[in-house]
Amino acid sequence: MRKLLLTYFLLLCAGGYIHGREDDLPGLTYGVEWGYMPALYSAHHYNFFDPYNYFRVYGRDSGMTYCTNAEVNMHIGYNLNRYWNLSFRAGYAGAAEFTPVIPLTLRATRLLGDNHLIDRWFTFGEIGSGIIIKERPEEIWTVKAGGGYRVSLSRNTKMDFIAAIRFLYMHPEIIHYDAPVLSEYINRNDGYVGSLFLGISLTF
Repeated sequence: MRKLLLTYFLLLCAGGYIHGREDDLPGLTYGVEWGYMPALYSAHHYNFFDPYNYFRVYGRDSGMTYCTNAEVNMHIGYNLNRYWNLSFRAGYAGAAEFTPVIPLTLRATRLLGDNHLIDRWFTFGEIGSGIIIKERPEEIWTVKAGGGYRVSLSRNTKMDFIAAIRFLYMHPEIIHYDAPVLSEYINRNDGYVGSLFLGISLTF
């Protein structure tokens, strides 16, 4: 099965390379992206069993907030044609105050206009997972949607200016009596963070 998948991937890359020579469009793409990402909204719903007093503790809070974060990621992708690119991304980002995460996402980019050798607009959608970096890592889910403007520096080199909205689902640490609540006592722990994303990407 692995050999079959590897053969298919190599044929896909070869096909993209041939298509790139005929259409002046590269097949594989790779690059790096940086972004400034202030959190603007957060919500936290939880309930857990208090092992000291033997009763349930419920909590719910939400509202507008502000917390400065940043994100950097490396990406590798494939130009399906002159309009669509699929890319896999891995990096390092802030999710909320003092909450670093490692996101792993898949982005579909729709480029507007027919000529990839000139500047043009684009839109994209991105979805993925990842982990919160702490003593006991926890999984997160993330969705990002937005668009931007692509500056064509050369046939193979592009610079993107990006604006997007990111939503993150996570399990924040619950502190009770100045100590974190162990997972075996938690019945529900849902955290949501909404952020603005402003970034720059280099693609080769």
